[in-house]
Amino acid sequence: MKKAISVTLLILTALLFAGASLWADEKIIIPGEPPITAFAVDCHIRLIEFVLTSRLTVGQKDAFLAEITRECAEMTTEEKADFLEAVALVDSLSELDEEQLEVVQADLADDFARTAAEVPEDVASQLFNRLQKESSQKVFQEGEILITVQAVDAFVEYLAFLAQPDQPVWYDASATASIKDTLTSNFAGLSHAEKDVLEDFQAGWYMIRAAWQNIEDQKKKDAWRQGFAACGNKPGVIPDIKIIKAALAEKVFAELIDTAGEYGVEPYEWAAELGVRVW
Repeated sequence: MKKAISVTLLILTALLFAGASLWADEKIIIPGEPPITAFAVDCHIRLIEFVLTSRLTVGQKDAFLAEITRECAEMTTEEKADFLEAVALVDSLSELDEEQLEVVQADLADDFARTAAEVPEDVASQLFNRLQKESSQKVFQEGEILITVQAVDAFVEYLAFLAQPDQPVWYDASATASIKDTLTSNFAGLSHAEKDVLEDFQAGWYMIRAAWQNIEDQKKKDAWRQGFAACGNKPGVIPDIKIIKAALAEKVFAELIDTAGEYGVEPYEWAAELGVRVW
């Protein structure tokens, strides 16, 4: 997404905002000059999520990291420098107020969409197109509650996390399809509160991960583990509707979402705090 990044950097420069800290001590995933860091990849992800007001799943992030690692290894020095412009952009966004962020978000959305149309084979373009589609593609709807593909995929990952939070055994395509079938056949029987939780669950799953991946209080983490275990899910085992309903109870994850908020993490809004990483 080099075009989108370059255009928006010009906008930010015009607004006279300072440049970025390049996080020199950050983990390097592609050595060379300049090196490509894990933070730079994270910046690209943050920008795509920001533009589309959505959140990626772990699987989507892992796939993007693998593809971008391969692509960056083949980049020229100039192309790597272009890729790293995302770091400066992300740092600059953290200095903007809400009104300015809205302006930049709209400009970025136009730039990303244009680049995705012009260079559809680009890895970031493909991620942008996929997230845009799956964040709007309806799976269930009841009244004002609309549940998308992105929300359901996030919930499936969350179920695997509950079963073994320290090292989740992610469901394969077959198991994922079975879980979705269970949701489909039992959706009418879910309570309004359960359906409400499932809506936009990509944001809830993001906040849960933010808390879990950054908490230092091991006693609190152990208490969360007990709550997860009470749902009855087991690693690698396809959950039934009883377990799914237990996992939808807010008491299981509410404290994690509150903790993420205390860290400065937002469900969708741009967070000024860049030190909190969420994968």
